[in-house]
Amino acid sequence: MKREEKNQLTRSKILDHAKIEFAGHGYEAASLNTVCQNGNLSKGIIYHYFKSKDDLYLACLENCLQRLNAYMREGLSQEVSRDQMLNYYFDLRLKYFRAHETDARLFCNAAFFPPEHLKEKILMLRKDFDETNDAYILQFLKLSDLRQDLSIEDILQAFRRMQDYLNAGEHFGENTFADVERHEQNVRNVINIFMYGIIARR
Repeated sequence: MKREEKNQLTRSKILDHAKIEFAGHGYEAASLNTVCQNGNLSKGIIYHYFKSKDDLYLACLENCLQRLNAYMREGLSQEVSRDQMLNYYFDLRLKYFRAHETDARLFCNAAFFPPEHLKEKILMLRKDFDETNDAYILQFLKLSDLRQDLSIEDILQAFRRMQDYLNAGEHFGENTFADVERHEQNVRNVINIFMYGIIARR
């Protein structure tokens, strides 16, 4: 095996075990000792590839977001009627999360409880994923009859603030996948109310 391939395999092994640890315990409580024990790795080898716990955490999150974004971009490229677009989006996202529970919990931890000193870097890592979401919402809005006193930018800003509010108010119990599913359903319900209102039209 070539040295380059061996390095890639070792790095991937570290990421796989670190993602499980960060997903299960969050950044603060995650232990590099546990990553070493579960992966049969030495701390020296971890620090050879990642200079700090911060660096390892961000690499795990970047890997998660790249995989999620690639999946969502491909799925959202399919043609769906406007009335089905929102449900299709949430079904697609939940399908990915069900198939990749570690990614789901890592993603939600970073969204709800980001380490204070890493918030700016996390926002940068989320940039491509957030742009994918914004582009899809924009596509939905352009197909919709909007109130004339609201611009699309007004709506997108309100939409982002609402998402931030929902994330900030989230509480994970045991940090199980059931928490992820519950949150996804809550967001789906609120987005539907946000987009379609609560008063029946006559």
